Amino acid sequence: MLSSYNSNFPFTFCYSNCTKMKGSNCYRVLIIVAVVCLNHQLLICGADPTDGFIRVPLTDENFDLQKPYTIPLSQRYNYSDGVRSFWVYNKDKPFKPDSGTRPRTEVRIKGHDYSSGIWQFEGYAFVPTGTFGVTIVQIHGAAEGATTLQLRIYDGNMRYYRYNLITVFIDGEEKFVVNDQGPGDLYFKCGVYAAPAKSSNFMESRKVIIYQCNLLLILQKPQKESGHFFLTACQVASTKFARRYAASNCYKLFIIVVIFCLKDHWFICGADPTDGFTRVPLTDENFDLQKPYNIPLSQRYNYSDGIRSFWVYNKDKSFKPDSDTRPRTEVRIKGHDYSSGIWQFEGYAFVPKGTSGVTIVQIHGAAEGATTLQLRIYDGNMRYYRYNLVATDLYDKWFRVNVIHDVGKGKITVFIDGEEKFVVNDQGPGDLYFKCGVYAAPAKSSNFMESRWRDIKLFKK
Repeated sequence: MLSSYNSNFPFTFCYSNCTKMKGSNCYRVLIIVAVVCLNHQLLICGADPTDGFIRVPLTDENFDLQKPYTIPLSQRYNYSDGVRSFWVYNKDKPFKPDSGTRPRTEVRIKGHDYSSGIWQFEGYAFVPTGTFGVTIVQIHGAAEGATTLQLRIYDGNMRYYRYNLITVFIDGEEKFVVNDQGPGDLYFKCGVYAAPAKSSNFMESRKVIIYQCNLLLILQKPQKESGHFFLTACQVASTKFARRYAASNCYKLFIIVVIFCLKDHWFICGADPTDGFTRVPLTDENFDLQKPYNIPLSQRYNYSDGIRSFWVYNKDKSFKPDSDTRPRTEVRIKGHDYSSGIWQFEGYAFVPKGTSGVTIVQIHGAAEGATTLQLRIYDGNMRYYRYNLVATDLYDKWFRVNVIHDVGKGKITVFIDGEEKFVVNDQGPGDLYFKCGVYAAPAKSSNFMESRWRDIKLFKK
């Protein structure tokens, strides 16, 4: 298609030929990424995260300091030469006597709470070696729970709560995007706030040049599917290839997306999630059922005509007397625990309207915590734990669930009805296995929870 080009203008060519779609509605997608080099370099520059934003002035009155209520501020905070130092001990008291929260020394940006618009926080941070299990940045406020975002430090790495290994924008490079937790009275915080567990005895962070920005220009999402795909391609390209570089070594990035439609539709097909995998045979012995310990199985589970029905009540007991976990009726796939390789779970699920605040699929096992993945239903929508939105409008219909865990790469990919919906880093090594059914979430569960499953399969590479 490109017969010749000037050698001073290197280009990257990517071509995807679709092979599977409903019926014969298959399409070819051509993506050309051409990089025009201004200074004969091979790096591609990216815009600064603050480009297009207006700085919001902050004064000392905007910095509301919170520290253990029993200790003078000077023993947990210092501001000198433009550097704000926050520190706290694991056994310190909370910030007020009637609070059940963990110890903290933080600054809460006040006077600029928000519930609409696009806002940005920026600061330069320093975390000394030995500080771990601590939140250093928060967005406080959410439709459910206290916070929309917590960025925590564990052993020198930054995570989204205790889950995704992330860096958001660090030194100007975009690394992570996440859905928020719904509307609320929102504001930014930074400093040190001890995590619920596995915190170091001493925690410290230091911050320089803290300010907020409000977006001047807002880009609206296009309405057509073709436009949406173009936007996605641009986002993928900028995330994968673009990086911050010296101002004099910038390059122009051109992305051309051409969609050849065979039958005048705008859908783009992809390979089936199970392509390239080998099916692992499952027998009745591989389905280990767990239910409230004081109730007969027949009162919380039924298997008829190939459909496994799981239900539980919010006040039911746990699955064994010495467990303090939430009520569940689940099947644990046993005999195929794994700690390496690439494994895939598949099943068709049905969740009746009214079931909410419940996990229907899990990967059990992790380096930290009990699970690597939980897919929960809240009001008909599927979420990663209580955070990222994975899929919507799932009540009262059968939908196909595929979960791929690439242990070597530390990646989990979730497909709904054959479409990739969510990719996330796993929680590190462990004795891993799949589960499905109903497992009540820690909070906001409906009184009655039910899911039905059929055609449960296991695959591996």
